[in-house]
Amino acid sequence: MNGSIKWINGSATLSPIKFIAKIDNRLYDLNHFDRDDFNEEVLELDNLELALNLSVSLYTPISFLELSNIAKIVDDNNLDYKKVDIFALRDIRTDKNFNTILNINNFPESIRKYLTLKTLPLKSIELITTFSKSLQDFLNGFFISNISISYQKAKIFIDNIAIQKEALEGVKYIDGFEFADRKTSTHIEIDNALIAINSKIFPMSISTDDNFESGKLKISFYVDKVNSYDKFIDILNSNDKDIRTLIEFLKGHDLGL
Repeated sequence: MNGSIKWINGSATLSPIKFIAKIDNRLYDLNHFDRDDFNEEVLELDNLELALNLSVSLYTPISFLELSNIAKIVDDNNLDYKKVDIFALRDIRTDKNFNTILNINNFPESIRKYLTLKTLPLKSIELITTFSKSLQDFLNGFFISNISISYQKAKIFIDNIAIQKEALEGVKYIDGFEFADRKTSTHIEIDNALIAINSKIFPMSISTDDNFESGKLKISFYVDKVNSYDKFIDILNSNDKDIRTLIEFLKGHDLGL
């Protein structure tokens, strides 16, 4: 009878041999998963922790998503993660750390995809686990549009979501959205106001090109077959009070028009 500890998204390693672990009369592929066109070597092992250690040693590097796959195998089989070496090597030493890694598989698709490409700090991943589904969807939208962004910029974006999570709750990510770089309480309040307005006037958007240094706001929209000019005029008119309130706020903080 065969078991499975397939944790990697690919199937091949550089090894010319397919290693198979035999544990209590069950067979587990350790590499070249789901393939039978390699010479095979069966290894008698005592437990699944040893099998995982050997399997992981045949691959490098290992992404956070793959680490989460390993964590799921550990969790599903009631194994001791402290006996699976890769966790200590990646500084996953507490139950909280382990559960953070385990939860990655529950993230929306583009967040998971990003974690196959880049290595975020563990604290950033912990923050994502605290986000509501709405906030995770907002972050997912960001990664759909910015899948190759550096981990430093991704970390800052995640931090900003955490800072402004109340204002972002229920808001859909709009392509090109950026947080203001200067995070004074004033700029956070402006960001919150922009988020609130942009959620109301979508597919239009209000933004700034220079972090409000000139006090100019940019209102963007595209006229096409679906979105007529009259439609945008109606949107502006119905949200006139909120837009004027934002302009007055800018004026009151020497950032006005």
